[in-house]
Amino acid sequence: MKKCTSCAKDLPDAAMHCVFCGTKQPAAPPAGANAKTVMGWQASDLLKDMAASGAQPAPGVAMPPPAAPPPAAPPPAAALGVAQTLALIPGTSRSFVTILAAMLLGCSLATAVEFSFLLGFVTLSAATVFELLQNGDTLVDTFGIASPLIGIVVAGITAFLSVKFMIDWLNKRGLAVFGWYRIAVGVAAIALIAGNRI
Repeated sequence: MKKCTSCAKDLPDAAMHCVFCGTKQPAAPPAGANAKTVMGWQASDLLKDMAASGAQPAPGVAMPPPAAPPPAAPPPAAALGVAQTLALIPGTSRSFVTILAAMLLGCSLATAVEFSFLLGFVTLSAATVFELLQNGDTLVDTFGIASPLIGIVVAGITAFLSVKFMIDWLNKRGLAVFGWYRIAVGVAAIALIAGNRI
């Protein structure tokens, strides 16, 4: 049932005119046009949105397909580790490979140099501990305990000062001087080999 728009009398849903006052009534909406989902959408609008998003209606609840996750990028530590394998090539500097790889991954020059020296410190410390476990008795019998300990302290202080000097130098002048140095030494070595000097 519906109400007449003029006299408010009850009329059948399909009535085109009021039987009481003769006023023409608006056309009834098509079946299903007022159907709502639980979210308040019309069913027709929901189907249109699903079609626009590429989802296909299915029995039950039709949902748009989930977006595929982006491919996982390799972690920087793994990339640095792989890059260091280039140092296995004879004549390749492990420190330089580490610095270059870190810079390519977005690190600043100072950060790359610090990381390279810290990595070398860890590697050399592990090698030292391994050597002490293997030949520590011979070292103590030959040099005693005081001399090696003094050497470790002096080497640590010297390494710290050297790294600080190197970082300050690179921040001011960059790596160009080291590149030209390697080119000069390489050219000199080729010339000496070609002249049978070495």
